[in-house]
Amino acid sequence: MMETKLFKQEHLSEEGVMLYAEAMKIDRVFQLPGSFYKHITACESCRERVTRLYKLVSKLPFAAPAPDSFFGALDIKLQRIKQITRPIKKYERALTMIMRSEEEGAVNIKLASPIDEQLYMYSITFDFDEALAFNTRLAIINEEDETVFGEDLAINIESYTIDKKQLEMLPDGLYYWKLMYDGGLKMGKFYWYKKNNVYPNKSKNVTSIL
Repeated sequence: MMETKLFKQEHLSEEGVMLYAEAMKIDRVFQLPGSFYKHITACESCRERVTRLYKLVSKLPFAAPAPDSFFGALDIKLQRIKQITRPIKKYERALTMIMRSEEEGAVNIKLASPIDEQLYMYSITFDFDEALAFNTRLAIINEEDETVFGEDLAINIESYTIDKKQLEMLPDGLYYWKLMYDGGLKMGKFYWYKKNNVYPNKSKNVTSIL
């Protein structure tokens, strides 16, 4: 599996360090397996290795991921999913209205993640810029306008994660999320890819997810 290839003797392999540094550079750490983040948080040695490499690659000009790279393969998968999804018009209109309200300062909830229209595989984390000041209802809605996940979020939380076990029954596709609170609404959308048999392509020494 991919996690095995990117770890060596309980630490990140060289390929693992390179992938994590690249993810930091292009702001896509959220697309890596959760084992990566947990290990980096706990392992000072690997964290230092990633930090050193990131300082180098962050100075390089931006380049789109190659098609046969981990993130390039994800980009291809995202485009394929987009081609077969059916956006819900009323939610698309609502997203436009909410965006305008945010520009006017009328929306009270601001998030660092999830990032709109990105592909998620392992989990989805809602990171709030500030701790929630009111009780909030989180709902995930599919393309059939059906609520497939719901949870009441407590006051003062700063982050909430929906892990893969809670989402494993969802098919690949487009999903909308809503944060509903007293007198307000925050919305966004993401694409979900549930495939978990991610194997390394040994012939090219890259990770294939397709």
